[in-house]
Amino acid sequence: MGQCSPGLTNNMPPLPLLERIARAPILCDGAMKTQLMERSFERGLIPEREMSFSTGYWNVEHPEIVEAVHRDYLEAGAELILTNTFKAGVYHVMRLGRASSLAAAASESDRLLEAATQIARRACGNDAWVLADIGSIGQMSEMHGGERSLLREEFVRQARVMHDAGADALIIEYVWEPIEMVLAVEAAKSVADWPVIATPVFANWSYPDRGDYRTHRVAPEIDSAGVTIDEMIRAAVDAGADVVGAHCGVLDLADYTEIAGRILESPNRPEHIPVMIQPNGSETARPLDAEQGRSRPEALATWVPRLFDLGVRVLGGCCGTTPQDIRAMAGAASRE
Repeated sequence: MGQCSPGLTNNMPPLPLLERIARAPILCDGAMKTQLMERSFERGLIPEREMSFSTGYWNVEHPEIVEAVHRDYLEAGAELILTNTFKAGVYHVMRLGRASSLAAAASESDRLLEAATQIARRACGNDAWVLADIGSIGQMSEMHGGERSLLREEFVRQARVMHDAGADALIIEYVWEPIEMVLAVEAAKSVADWPVIATPVFANWSYPDRGDYRTHRVAPEIDSAGVTIDEMIRAAVDAGADVVGAHCGVLDLADYTEIAGRILESPNRPEHIPVMIQPNGSETARPLDAEQGRSRPEALATWVPRLFDLGVRVLGGCCGTTPQDIRAMAGAASRE
């Protein structure tokens, strides 16, 4: 469990997260960025360029909107809430032109991370768990000669700020190289004895010549051949991840069941390590059931029992998913 910053009440869930996951499947929230865009873009609250790259500054400039999104997901049935920090690190602050040096960017990032965690903690109270969200910072490695020590320091800094601000666990998303996964998990574990979740992105359309699911490049300028599911799961587990899984990246919900099955059956995943899956909800993610006339929430809901029957313990949403989607998934889960 994280420790709240001064001034925050200690509203932590009474049950440790891993114990809760072991008792029964649990739902996570869905997309944040698209919700913020939908609610505020037309009001011109954040410059379009900045919104398209990062929503980190919403935590300090429009915290009430971020909190409203969290509360809508909680009301829909989510018990795990990710902080609005996917792109709130040093690299992203500098890309936005909000700081002129690494030191200044780190200070700005600290401010965003702490605010985001406090917002999520306030929304969750002691009824849900706050997941400190960290995304890939591989681009930072390119900026500074590929020094692993810089990557590790950045992961440690982000994890420590959010742990101290009240997060219950940490989730690492969109990492596509094993070495960065290892650095991220080890850094998070060095900060505290708290659960660390690792969910890479796998796709079978990024490398069609390979004919298999591999980690997906997040930027075309990154020259990466991708790695297999087994390789990425090995990296995460060996580094100390407590939950492994996958999110984003594929086109059909059938792909998520295939990926979930491969993770569950991977020889590199010990049986006690739970699996988490976060399907897309954007228009590029085409639930097969939608072709049968179902709405997207209905289509997503039809796959909930299939994923839980496979053995998935944590289920949420990625790009484009909404509170309505999570509500439909929660309804399907309650009928299990």
